[in-house]
Amino acid sequence: MNAYFLHLASPGSDGAAAVIAGDNDALLRLRAAIDTALSGGAGAAQFYSSDGESYGMVLMREPDMGNACTTYRNEEAPQRSLRETHQLDQLENFALALRLLRHSGPVEGNPVPQP
Repeated sequence: MNAYFLHLASPGSDGAAAVIAGDNDALLRLRAAIDTALSGGAGAAQFYSSDGESYGMVLMREPDMGNACTTYRNEEAPQRSLRETHQLDQLENFALALRLLRHSGPVEGNPVPQP
């Protein structure tokens, strides 16, 4: 069943693999959003997780990712290098990506049969 199902999993530890798994339609939609980000600075798309909940994804092409940082779960006192100064929502194309997501609209219907 192709229903824009896309799952993302970040690596659980150093050296572990990140995973992107999706049906054909979802991977094509992701590719289109990546192509849009590459050509215009930002892209966005809507997907479903296999439990039927929809979510939006924003993609940003940034000239320099060296100053970007992410926070880790349960991190109380972040230990960052001096170069890691910007959260992801502070990157140059984040606002553009959010605007694209708002204009992308929801995914049509719910692909998961409801009990």
